[in-house]
Amino acid sequence: MSMKYRLPMFERLEPCRPWRGGRITDTDPLTLNEAAREASRHAGTEVTAADFLRAAARGEITLRAIVHSRAKVQKHDGGIYCNQGEPTENTVPKGAIPTLPIVACQQLAATGRASWRTFEGCELIDGMVCRFDKAWLADGEPDFETVLDDCRVIGFDVHALADAFATDEEPTAPSATPTETAEPATGDSARTRHDDIQIEIDDVRAGLEQQGEPAKPAKVMALLRERAGKPDSCISEPAPDGVIWIRGTTGKPAKLTMEALTKRIDRTRKGR
Repeated sequence: MSMKYRLPMFERLEPCRPWRGGRITDTDPLTLNEAAREASRHAGTEVTAADFLRAAARGEITLRAIVHSRAKVQKHDGGIYCNQGEPTENTVPKGAIPTLPIVACQQLAATGRASWRTFEGCELIDGMVCRFDKAWLADGEPDFETVLDDCRVIGFDVHALADAFATDEEPTAPSATPTETAEPATGDSARTRHDDIQIEIDDVRAGLEQQGEPAKPAKVMALLRERAGKPDSCISEPAPDGVIWIRGTTGKPAKLTMEALTKRIDRTRKGR
């Protein structure tokens, strides 16, 4: 069957600062309350369970949920999606913690409960990570019902959302003396928090300011598009509503939308 791919609504959040929260790993599953507590410790400001639900509803992070009954499933290509040990079986076991489809995340953010029956996959299409229905509950199986107590957030997404809330202060290096003062968050030291695309954004903004032009997001995006494909740029190609850039740390493509660019510029103006 032909796949129907869904474009991302928002840029996927990823960690960009050293972790300052509790002792968790990227793969640890945390309850919403645990995730909020650890994210708040790291960010230096309050992050709530509702913040995680809203971010999941936007597709900025993933949200998982415990299922309380086994159920037969069907994979989009007719193959095996999951099983309980038998190679020909296609069953979600009781107690599994699958990733929720975004529609279920939206229901949870709005009402605190969700009814769902599809399992989403992700695929890179034209430089963008798109969602598609990878599997679904077999005919006759009742919908999975999920409430907030069933939800789990892995440590990677806790870190990613916490970074989006992080305060301006950076942790003091152990070797710093009491007489040393922190340099302003400018230049390369600040850019490393936002990866290669922030360097491009900063360079474009600096060029506009030197010419006496306001660095408005639309103008910055237009100039970023002009950099696409150049040897000294991390931007690989323009996209319908932004640009595609390549992360220097992973080599993976990412999309910068106009909305994400506006947020980055606003944070930079506020010294974040």
